Amino acid sequence: MALFGYTPPQRFDLLPEIVDGQAVERTKSRAYKMAVWSGLTGIQWAFLGQRSRAWRVYFFSVGLPLLLAFGLGLLGVEDGPDTKQLFWALVVWPIIAWVYQVWKIANMADDDPLFTGATEKDFFPPRFWTINWQWWSPESWGKKSADDEQLKKQAIEAARLKQPGSPV
Repeated sequence: MALFGYTPPQRFDLLPEIVDGQAVERTKSRAYKMAVWSGLTGIQWAFLGQRSRAWRVYFFSVGLPLLLAFGLGLLGVEDGPDTKQLFWALVVWPIIAWVYQVWKIANMADDDPLFTGATEKDFFPPRFWTINWQWWSPESWGKKSADDEQLKKQAIEAARLKQPGSPV
C-alpha cells in the first residue's frame, strides 16, 4: 500500500520470527507500516523511541474524542443540528489524525535520525501481532506472489544471520 508517494521497500521485515523478543532496527519501512496499521495508537513513535510523543498521539487521536463523546452523553446533550455536527466531528477527528500520522512518517527523510538504532529487546513481545492486530499481519503487506514462501524464508534466514544488506 503506497500512501503519500511512499512504498516500503521491504515486505517481510515485521514477521514474528524476526521481531518477537528481539532488538529490532528502526527503519522508515517498519515505522510506516505501523502508522498505516495503527497510527492512532502512536506505536510508530514508540517504535522510534519517542514514547511521550506516542502517548500524546494516542490521547489526542483516541482518548480525547472518546472522553468528549462520553462526557456529552453524560450531560444529556439534546438531539439537534449542533449535536449531529459534533457527532460527525468526533467520528472524522480520528480518521484525520490517522491520515496525518501516515503522512508524517511517509514524508520524513529516509536518513532522519529517528531511523537509527534499535528497539529494546522486549519492545515486540512474543505473539505481538496476534494479540494486537487480529485483522492485520506482517504478511498482509503488498501483493501476494508465488515466491512469497521462499522470500519469507530468505528474510527470516537473513535476519537470523544478520547479514549486511539483507532485505529485512
